[in-house]
Amino acid sequence: MSEMENRFNRLVVILGLATLLAGSNADAQEPVAELAFLTPLLGPDWTGTFIPPEPDWAHELHGETILDGHAVHLIKEVAAADFRMESLFTFDPDSARVTFVSQTNRGQLSTGTARFADGHVIVEGRNHYDTTVREFRQTFTILPDGRLEDRFYRREGEAWIQGHLIRYRP
Repeated sequence: MSEMENRFNRLVVILGLATLLAGSNADAQEPVAELAFLTPLLGPDWTGTFIPPEPDWAHELHGETILDGHAVHLIKEVAAADFRMESLFTFDPDSARVTFVSQTNRGQLSTGTARFADGHVIVEGRNHYDTTVREFRQTFTILPDGRLEDRFYRREGEAWIQGHLIRYRP
């Protein structure tokens, strides 16, 4: 079995357990201290659109704590594109960093780290899709008017190229 298949199998088990345990934890939970910076992504469901707007492409984002606050589970869906992504964020005591794994219904697997800096939740990692592997950076920021802004960048050589810009409302 290849390393990618091993990673995928681990992801399936982790997400399966997370989904099962999330269903049994109906009460809201506070994230552990190491994950507290992800709180802006939790709570209300967010509905957004690309900027400039594409009205038929509503983006739905739902975040919750699971496993007694030791993990954050995010679900992003775009019904018009038949797209779903689930992400699981946990604290890795070996590296003393928050790590994540994401999987889409299209077979994209992403892994990396998350941190808080300069007023942004910053998610950085590698996106594995078919045989292509790309570095990416994504920032989430609560704007003064209460909207959530999601900016996605991909690395090309030494440059970071902006991909999507999505603004969400609760």
